[in-house]
Amino acid sequence: MKMNTKRTIAITLVFLMTASAVGTLSVSAVAVAPTKLTQLTIASTDLYPSVTEPITLYGRLMNGTASVQGQTITLTYSTDNGQTWNPLGTCVTNYYGGYSYTTTPTQLPLLDYLGGSNGYSAYLIQATFAGNAPYAPSSSSKPEVDVWPIYQDVSIQTNVAAPVTNQPFTISGQVWNDHTGKAIASTTVYGVVYLFDPSGSYYEGQYDLGQVTTNANGVYRFTQVQLPAGVVWISVWVDEDFNHGSGGNSIAPFTINTAPTQLSIASGTTNPAAYKPFTVYGLLTNAVTGARLPNEGGLTLTYYNGGGWNTLPGSVSTNANGQYAFSLTLPAGYYLIKVHFPGDLPNYYPSDNQQQPWTIYVS
Repeated sequence: MKMNTKRTIAITLVFLMTASAVGTLSVSAVAVAPTKLTQLTIASTDLYPSVTEPITLYGRLMNGTASVQGQTITLTYSTDNGQTWNPLGTCVTNYYGGYSYTTTPTQLPLLDYLGGSNGYSAYLIQATFAGNAPYAPSSSSKPEVDVWPIYQDVSIQTNVAAPVTNQPFTISGQVWNDHTGKAIASTTVYGVVYLFDPSGSYYEGQYDLGQVTTNANGVYRFTQVQLPAGVVWISVWVDEDFNHGSGGNSIAPFTINTAPTQLSIASGTTNPAAYKPFTVYGLLTNAVTGARLPNEGGLTLTYYNGGGWNTLPGSVSTNANGQYAFSLTLPAGYYLIKVHFPGDLPNYYPSDNQQQPWTIYVS
């Protein structure tokens, strides 16, 4: 058999021995193309993802400088330093020999052991090409992916910069993953207000805000918070669990100011008769919020008709609706009448019914 000296090919001689009546031996030659070596790379968009955070694994399958397209790449992972491998997914190389695979949020959970270079859950990831004619199999290096708990950051703010006593206000903020910056939905936020005396020197107790759940945007809200006057420390936090680290934030000091008050005044009759009882009444309210102030005591009434100011004996308190009432019996004449609230510090400032005394004519 004559060989072609201009072209070298691999020749496999397959001897087919057939027993026949005449004992002949037949020989045939089959040409097999050379195997093409491949190189497979792998990389990850993040080697330190938070638990439930998808990552994308990508690389190229090459034959030297030539791309190898249309080939299946198998991704596997190991949690025991490569002793056993578990399926992750498959993908196919594109025109440029590139491949990519994005994990689902549940594929790389936080493992219940300490491993990895940073003491957290460690995965070895491997890409494998099984090979086929004419390409030889290959596999990638094994990058280590360390899965971390979700560390939560919490912001805090109020919608009123300087609320007064018992003025409803809202404490709100957002919870997010401090690694990815993404909002954390459906997590529980706890809140408490530590109360101090008006000078801020002495702790006097606490007011629990309870708990709320963040919405789809990671936002939480404690609404209708009402506090007595004083210096407070507002604190919010999220608890830790297996997948999440704790986090929190505070506003301190935060001042609840003494509220100004307002008194209205009226009479049961516009022109009472001399020496006949009549009623002077009104309403005590928080001048900022308009809320009625119940059970506030020490309200007094004074009147003047040219001979000096006289104080009606005794004092009254507001009822459950913030109302007060005085009963008077006066001789005929013009009278200036003034109702005074002495205040209830530190929560409420003193007030009079108006800047100028109220005038009534008794006939």
